[in-house]
Amino acid sequence: MFDAETEVLGMTTAGSDEEQDDRRVYAVPIDEAMAVVRQILAGDESGTVVIGPKAYLGVILAVDDSSAVTVSRVEGNAPAAKAGVRAGDTITAVDGQRVRSRGELSTVLDGIQPGSTVALEWTTSGGAKRSAPVTVTAAPLN
Repeated sequence: MFDAETEVLGMTTAGSDEEQDDRRVYAVPIDEAMAVVRQILAGDESGTVVIGPKAYLGVILAVDDSSAVTVSRVEGNAPAAKAGVRAGDTITAVDGQRVRSRGELSTVLDGIQPGSTVALEWTTSGGAKRSAPVTVTAAPLN
């Protein structure tokens, strides 16, 4: 984002779907963005800054629900698909750590290296509890 004098004000980080009438764009103030850049350059992996590829299960989660990690879609041939996770299932734990929200799942995955095998636990849409070893891959987008 630039001002009238073409000075950088912020960095665009997200936007709504182009087909929506109410299109919105979100940005981070440039001072905050540059602080993250300096943290990455210093190799300081802490807080929400993860350096390198992130672990990937291959699931698309339902609209943010802070009380559950409900899967709306599973990418074909992804680690979760190979384990048997299906749309409508709820992920309950990864690598022995309980997850109850999208944020908790992200935090747990941030601590796992791609290529690692972890225990994935979930409840099917029919209520059956399942678990399987899953070898996470590197996320296609980081």
